Amino acid sequence: MSATPLPDGAARLRLRMRWDQIVGSGRPAQLRVAVLASFTAQPLAPYLGVALEDAAPAEIWVGPYNQIVPQCLSAESELAHFGPDLLVVWPRLEELWGGELPLDGDPAAQIDDAAALAEACLGAASRLGARLLFVLPAVPELRPLGLGDAGSPRAVSATAAAVRESLRGQLAGRQGVALLDAEDLVRTVGAARAYNRRMQAVARIPFSEEVFHLAGQRMARLLALSQRAAPRLLVIVPDDVLWGGSLAELGPSGVDVAEGGPGELHRQIQAFLLEQRRAGNRLAICGDYAKASLREVLARREMLLRREHLVGWQTDPRPCAALRALAEDTRTALADVVLITASAACATAVAAQFPEVALVQLPEDAAEWLAAFQASPVLDMPPRVAAPAPSPAAQPRAAKPSLADFLARLALKVEVAPAEPHELAHVVHLTHHTSEFHLTGEQYDQPALDAFLAQPGAECWLIRVSDRLGDYGDAGALLLRAESGTLEVATFLLNCRVLGRNVEYEVLRRLATIASERGCAQVRLLHRPTERNAVAGAFVRAVGGQPAPEGGASATLTPAQLAALAPQGQAPSSCGADLPAPSPSAVSPAARFLAARVARLGEDGARAVAERFASFQRGEQLLEAVQAYRRRSRPDMDVAYVAPRTPLEGQLADVWGEVLGLDRIGVRDNFFHLGGHSILATQLVMRLYDVLGIELPVRIFFETPTIESMAQAIDIVRRTGDDTAFIAEAPEYVKAEAVLDPSITAEGARPAEHTSDPRRIFLTGGTGYLGAFLLAELLRRTSATIYCHARARDEQDALARIAANLQHYGLWDEAQRHRLVPVVGDLAQPLLGLSEERFLELADLIDVIYHAGAITSFIYPYTTLKPTNVLGTQEVLRLASRIRLKPVHLTSTLYVFGPGDKHEDGGPMREDDIPEHVETMHIGYRQSKWVAERLLLLARERGIPVAIYRPSRIAGHSHTGACQTNDFVWRMIRACIDASSVFNQDMTMDMVPVDYVSEAIVHLSLRPESLNQVFHLTNPKVPRLDEIVEWSQSYGYPIRREPYETWRARLKVAAERSNQNASFALVPFLPQDLSRQQLGDLPFDASNTLAGLAGSGIACPLIDETRFHVYLDYFTQSGFLRTPQEVGAVLEEAGVA
Repeated sequence: MSATPLPDGAARLRLRMRWDQIVGSGRPAQLRVAVLASFTAQPLAPYLGVALEDAAPAEIWVGPYNQIVPQCLSAESELAHFGPDLLVVWPRLEELWGGELPLDGDPAAQIDDAAALAEACLGAASRLGARLLFVLPAVPELRPLGLGDAGSPRAVSATAAAVRESLRGQLAGRQGVALLDAEDLVRTVGAARAYNRRMQAVARIPFSEEVFHLAGQRMARLLALSQRAAPRLLVIVPDDVLWGGSLAELGPSGVDVAEGGPGELHRQIQAFLLEQRRAGNRLAICGDYAKASLREVLARREMLLRREHLVGWQTDPRPCAALRALAEDTRTALADVVLITASAACATAVAAQFPEVALVQLPEDAAEWLAAFQASPVLDMPPRVAAPAPSPAAQPRAAKPSLADFLARLALKVEVAPAEPHELAHVVHLTHHTSEFHLTGEQYDQPALDAFLAQPGAECWLIRVSDRLGDYGDAGALLLRAESGTLEVATFLLNCRVLGRNVEYEVLRRLATIASERGCAQVRLLHRPTERNAVAGAFVRAVGGQPAPEGGASATLTPAQLAALAPQGQAPSSCGADLPAPSPSAVSPAARFLAARVARLGEDGARAVAERFASFQRGEQLLEAVQAYRRRSRPDMDVAYVAPRTPLEGQLADVWGEVLGLDRIGVRDNFFHLGGHSILATQLVMRLYDVLGIELPVRIFFETPTIESMAQAIDIVRRTGDDTAFIAEAPEYVKAEAVLDPSITAEGARPAEHTSDPRRIFLTGGTGYLGAFLLAELLRRTSATIYCHARARDEQDALARIAANLQHYGLWDEAQRHRLVPVVGDLAQPLLGLSEERFLELADLIDVIYHAGAITSFIYPYTTLKPTNVLGTQEVLRLASRIRLKPVHLTSTLYVFGPGDKHEDGGPMREDDIPEHVETMHIGYRQSKWVAERLLLLARERGIPVAIYRPSRIAGHSHTGACQTNDFVWRMIRACIDASSVFNQDMTMDMVPVDYVSEAIVHLSLRPESLNQVFHLTNPKVPRLDEIVEWSQSYGYPIRREPYETWRARLKVAAERSNQNASFALVPFLPQDLSRQQLGDLPFDASNTLAGLAGSGIACPLIDETRFHVYLDYFTQSGFLRTPQEVGAVLEEAGVA
């Protein structure tokens, strides 16, 4: 048997689609499988589920990442409530070691940790009555995601090997335990393809889809083998397997088993077979040999496998007869026999006579032998009935592990400290991105947080967490208000990563101290239920919370009571609702199946579904019943509830309630205060079109975020009969925003120095797309120290973000690290989020400023973008004007021009032209850049040297293809590829490669003549949509053309089916009627740019078929686009192809 070829992407995609269909079918499961891993293991579920489907249809629950021990030890964990039949545990040494490299080569501490892990898993499996499938972690030596990249590979490898052997010794042969080796998975796939650096960085998914697919197959085979009643008999035909050559022809001393050279491969096979023997299998030999010769060769010093390792041999020259005799002698059924041979004739003969015998035929290339064994489904290690003596390296502990032991070993450190002004933006971020342990679920924007902190007695604290497994940084926040002797906890939230460690109880003890210091006699905790914060509710009840009149639960405790609190059993251990498992006798299979999937309703809602509807047998009835429990109560609001007063307000309230999951909504309730965000706004846009037949832009939720104001806007459209009113003209006040602080002027500042050869450069936007390439070009073209402004927790975090961004685009150079100085701040804050002392220090140090930082969003209105894009630019100019003048090089955009700016003669827009017609712009981002440019022009009038660079749409690197993925054009192309269709109206798609933009800006900026000029960065030959479609087709994508209305409807249907669809974020920006859009792009002149680049060798690469295919290569390899083969598989699955 040769090694099974790895499946391609299209095959894997079909498997994932099949799993989605299986899960959606509602079929009852025969096997409950729990997966715990030290990383995000959700990608394993579809492959394991499909592999198990024929033998035992499975329900698969994947636990939260890096919480193996808490889940196993806690009687109240999700694992305990799920009650699996099979527990799969997959740790990685990288997470278990928490980033601390064992460089001293002493593995004692790591072995001790591994033993505790194994004991916890064995205990959980025993307590739950589940079989345990444990994945031995791979060695991280010299792996792209492994610890070996940063330290001594030898020490890391030696320690990893010792840990692996200790785990193997502790687990191998245990009743009900099966082992799978991740090292084999990595070796089979190949280390270069086994790891996924991008997904590890963004989602803690370290392995590729190939690894997860292979793991799912191996796990399913191990599960089947673990149910076998008898061990297997491995019958080896030894010529060219156990030794090289023919024993009959060469004799015992002539066959090759010498150490080193070709004979070493045969010794590896022997070692592998001996491992199979230790795992419970039996070994035998058959072949046409003299018995004396066989005994002699087995006695050779080089042989690892010897006579005493065999249960028998047969020297009958007829392989089938020998095989039957061995089976009878050892009382083994033929179905439990495995024949291992290098002879194709032998394998063919046995297969013809005994089809029930499993075959492993080794390939001709000896280098592939081990891979053939590993690919064979019959050689996975089954469990033994009797457990072997424990390995000396893994002696059992005197007492069973407990959760308290685990937590004590963590060396947990929780720091609760007041948030600094520049950290408040991170608090805003936390309120929007923390849901599971978020007591109230309330989300703040910056103005709302500022308003809260302006109240008497209000304060904000950050919760920083670390332990021996890692530093989790700012993992939570508190918003407190001391009033009338009570410390009100307005917000208490913790990141999912730090749950299961009793961090919340450490915070309570710190709250006790804060309350005492504020003279408060009591502390009040309030839980307001949301769709996903049931864990937080369980915590409040655990500390004595009682039902609150406003819903949820409330706990009021004295500081002494808080200080004395200890976890009851186990604190909330993971993300997700903490639900008791319904008794199998209490509910039907359909009820259990669906109840397990409505955990996000919260504890009470899910229990009600599971119990009240226990008698429902039909899934459709149960789904209808579940809908009644889906909506939660309206949260407490700053505004009083006002019921809908008109039919239109009633319609809007119904749709809002449906999407937001609320039982009632007041007409003056703010969409975002109710828990809304941009994704929900997109869903609402599509839903409201179905209900009202009017197309709303997503930005309406930012501009008119209440039902009352939205209804007024819709009424205007209905009265006029013209829905183009929603293609909103920019408010007149945007023009009035072009006002620069009068104190920003060149007066009193020293003249600019070192502008063409800067020693110190200040850069904003270095963590963005263009910013990464600008930074890399500045490092290449200058010798300056570069001060990189970035939002971050601290300087170390800022530098890590900058380095990660450069690395993402293939630009990082470790040798340049010493030239980077992180500056932690916030563009949206006064003085760029810096202290006055630091701001003035930089004002004296810096020679030149490159301002590329901005929020690039086509959803947010101008008012949302103003603090960062406009006021941030004003603060940059303030920095430029203080102490000594510094040139400011602003990255703007060609889209500051609108259709109203077009010359009457149709001539191109010149670089010296000033955009005037902001009223024709309806996108907040363009408005904000228009105002930012005006501020620079005002600064220029006041003597501050500036330069403005206006690129068109920035495409990927002309050679590597490295590109951002959040641009509208790329998202539209992805939607066209996924739908295999495009609208048949042509349009221009102006794009300039990012390497050209960055090289041109840096070169021009280093020329003194460039100061106070404007530069257009455009492509001399602008590609058209028709060309892009043709290039996509030549790449292999089956794209057809159809009318715009048909194409848009197709994308809308796909988007409504799933918010993960490529069309989802695109549809709201596609006008209903394309004919009313002004598609003709303005022509642009680039004389200043061409003159400044003359003789430099810098020219804009043309976007042609070859270069566009480079971009498609990058997007398919990064996973942003499906490959043509994957798209074809989808079409085939849908019956289209």
